[in-house]
Amino acid sequence: MKYMQEFSDTYNLGYKFGNDDSNIAPVMLTLDGNLVVKTSFEYMKMAIFYIPELVTNRQKEWLDNNIRRFENCDYVGFSNISLLENGKLREERIENIEQEIDIIKKKNEIYLTKRGDKMLKGKVVIIPDENQILQDEFVEEILEGDNHVSAYQKFSIDNNLGLVFGEDEGHMAALETADLGHFNYKTFEDLGIITFYIPKQVTNRQLDYFTTHKSDYENYGTIGGYTIRKMDDNIFTDEIYGVDEIEQEMIKRNKNYEEEKGHVR
Repeated sequence: MKYMQEFSDTYNLGYKFGNDDSNIAPVMLTLDGNLVVKTSFEYMKMAIFYIPELVTNRQKEWLDNNIRRFENCDYVGFSNISLLENGKLREERIENIEQEIDIIKKKNEIYLTKRGDKMLKGKVVIIPDENQILQDEFVEEILEGDNHVSAYQKFSIDNNLGLVFGEDEGHMAALETADLGHFNYKTFEDLGIITFYIPKQVTNRQLDYFTTHKSDYENYGTIGGYTIRKMDDNIFTDEIYGVDEIEQEMIKRNKNYEEEKGHVR
């Protein structure tokens, strides 16, 4: 309950869950379009997934990468939540992972259809410095007709960073976000391009995220990055290319972070 209430408070959803709302709370969050996973290891290893009516690309990606981690639990269940036209709640319960994977795929296909004719242009992913921002990751899809800078502006507003960008300042927005310590990258899916922006110090969470998703990055045809240096309030960059070179730079900057923190990873 604690974490679901914290989620509601963080994103200003307005819910006030009581101690007896452990069953209704995930349903309410799921009705809002959120994917919720509830686990318990007190008496038996169990996991219950609450799947929204439409599954976004980000949610599907997370499920694809994580759903089989729960196969060895004593119990794995899926609660597919939707709201009928008459306003009544519909909850379909599934206890078979393979069957649920098919349902998730169909829900994502419906999401893509309802999203309209706009094609996915790319995305922006920001992994904040955990010493400044608790949010694990910020992911924003960029549709055809939109630009990447809008995602960086949203991140700034959400976290009261005070950054303001013009419509043509996508590159500067990424640099200034990294200068504040937040590792980020943006993709151009139609062109097969991914560009990383690496802060002066790389935190443990940021390095772990890169390592976990390294195989995904290798699917892009053009892989580049910018390392950030700052002198006299001016931002300087060096360009690097290739997943392995970027990973080595991330590791080196994580060591600098660990040394400054006074402990070794």
